[in-house]
Amino acid sequence: MFDMHTHILFGVDDGCRSLSESIEMIKKAIVSGVTDLVLTPHFSAKRRYVVSKEELKEKFNILQEELINQNLSINLYLGNEIDEHSSVIDEIRNNVPLTLNNTKYVLIDFGMHKSYIDDVIYELKVSGVKTIVAHPERYNYIDYDMIKSWKKTGALIQLNAGSLFGNKDVKKIAKQLIKRGLVDIVASDAHRNPDSFEYLRKAYEYVSAKVSKTYADIIFTFNPEQLKGQEFNQSFIK
Repeated sequence: MFDMHTHILFGVDDGCRSLSESIEMIKKAIVSGVTDLVLTPHFSAKRRYVVSKEELKEKFNILQEELINQNLSINLYLGNEIDEHSSVIDEIRNNVPLTLNNTKYVLIDFGMHKSYIDDVIYELKVSGVKTIVAHPERYNYIDYDMIKSWKKTGALIQLNAGSLFGNKDVKKIAKQLIKRGLVDIVASDAHRNPDSFEYLRKAYEYVSAKVSKTYADIIFTFNPEQLKGQEFNQSFIK
């Protein structure tokens, strides 16, 4: 599995606090069948998570070196989870936050606002940037027609694996999104919970059983693998 949304880069947001904690989380990921991880620390001025690219890359390199030292085999990539705000379009156009693995894809959390999400998706698309909407099943204003509209405008939808097993209301939405084929990617959104990657494995089994193994392979592996530099597949075979 390819997990493209995690907060396990140490000391940069509300995720892992230390290098050793990052390593322990990565060990959990490997045991659960994860082969690739994108580290996506929050980029949010409101929450005071604005770490420079230089510091992120420095800590990323330290983590990579420690993986080699401990003979841990997993592929790591770097990006940001960007909180939507009034100047988000300009900041992305000016390369302030990180895209995902230096591709044209950005991961954006629209959890606080809904009024102009389609506009953000469209304006970024015009600029050659594709939006991945982070865990919309958690947004308190969500409906399925809204998600269909975002996808039509050009966004991709990322679901948190743990949402399939947690809060009753969120779980209901998450299961409907899977059932309706509206999910493009499933990721862990792992912070410090060692069970995060086990939820990812269980979510893969759930989708395989409830929809099809083909669909599960697409949204857990094939689609996020395109962050290595290719295009996402939106023609799902269920």
